[in-house]
Amino acid sequence: MTIRTAILSFAPLMFGTAVCARTASPQEPPRLGPEAAKALQEQERSLEQMTLSSKKENAETFSVEQCRDDTQAWTLGGFSSKGKLEATGGYVVVVNGQSRLMPFPTSHTTIPQLLDRIHEMTVCERVDADFEKQFGTYSTMREEYQSEHEFRYLNFLIRHNLFQQFLQEDAADNK
Repeated sequence: MTIRTAILSFAPLMFGTAVCARTASPQEPPRLGPEAAKALQEQERSLEQMTLSSKKENAETFSVEQCRDDTQAWTLGGFSSKGKLEATGGYVVVVNGQSRLMPFPTSHTTIPQLLDRIHEMTVCERVDADFEKQFGTYSTMREEYQSEHEFRYLNFLIRHNLFQQFLQEDAADNK
């Protein structure tokens, strides 16, 4: 379905029937008034711009080397020479043939940085598909970054006593 088709399909929902110039017969689609047609054209241009910018953003790619280097940098050294884990609290992931620890929570990482890491790991799953298929490193790291992102949102709501308000508004909106 093209953007134009999607917009025209939902036009009656967005603008109602009051904008129709005349009553439509069963064989003929309704005709829109000049204001509604202009509004639809503006929305169509806006959606096309958003789609183009989204495609450009999603076209960003990372090399296999960058994917593996970043996963190495974002994890801890794993095991000591005595075979003991050097840190506690995290997930063991395989990076460059080495077991490493992805700690949680990810300290000193802001929400925008977490979102960047989520995006990169999503792209790396595709770019380095053979490695991902064998070890699941990128998907594991992406899921953990997403969990931390969600935890921070929830923690903020609870800390500022907004969780009950969220629950009430959600219940009212989704009756």
